[in-house]
Amino acid sequence: MSLIKKIKLRIKKKYIIHRMLSKLLVKSEDSKTYAKFCEQVYGKNLTQFNMANMEQINKLIEVLNLDENSNVLDLGCATGKISEYLSDETNAHFTGIDYVKNAIKRAKERTLGKSSKLTFQHMDFNNLKFPENSFDAIISIDTIYFAHNIEKVIGKLKKLLKKNGTMAIFFSQNIKPEESEKLLLPNNTKLAIALDANNLKYDCFDFTNLDKNHWRKSKEVAEKLREEFENEGNSFIYFEYFVFFCIGHTTSHN
Repeated sequence: MSLIKKIKLRIKKKYIIHRMLSKLLVKSEDSKTYAKFCEQVYGKNLTQFNMANMEQINKLIEVLNLDENSNVLDLGCATGKISEYLSDETNAHFTGIDYVKNAIKRAKERTLGKSSKLTFQHMDFNNLKFPENSFDAIISIDTIYFAHNIEKVIGKLKKLLKKNGTMAIFFSQNIKPEESEKLLLPNNTKLAIALDANNLKYDCFDFTNLDKNHWRKSKEVAEKLREEFENEGNSFIYFEYFVFFCIGHTTSHN
């Protein structure tokens, strides 16, 4: 395949995903049924589109040890509800970025009264535009997969951190049936390789069992609420999210 054709396919794929997420992120925040789904699956409705339930979010708060002097970057914040929750809980200032304009617009509108603690910008984290040494912490909750080159993005994030700053990255490594399970070991993941390449030390927290339970529960609750989504006029949420994401993950090895 020629380089031009590869580029065209990447652009087309990115456009399709962007168009889907542009509708999905905002509509899901307005959906009472999706709010019910989040409550039952994650333990709290933060319009989540990841695998981090509240147990994992609370662990994130514990590890980062943020306070009112902390400046945090949230990569792929969607409509910003997790950023808002973390800021409310820690009093830290959060800057959330996402490449979906409608999601950022919604985040800004909802948090107008909290602008001293919350900032949202339309930005692709493959092309970050912040000065070096800007943040005390950087979080990525199941979003680093969208990096064109994880090693390069990690390198840029390293430069954005202040001295003694911390990255907290939620990342799942999936394997095909024919691949070795050794690829699932913490030091063998794509993320670990990218961190090592940038001379970054790290600690690992294994949420494998929580993730497996998450996908099982997601499917169960999604099926239970399917008729409510249809009656609400939001059946596309079920098909776009639950079928595309849930089936895709549960057929992989985590």
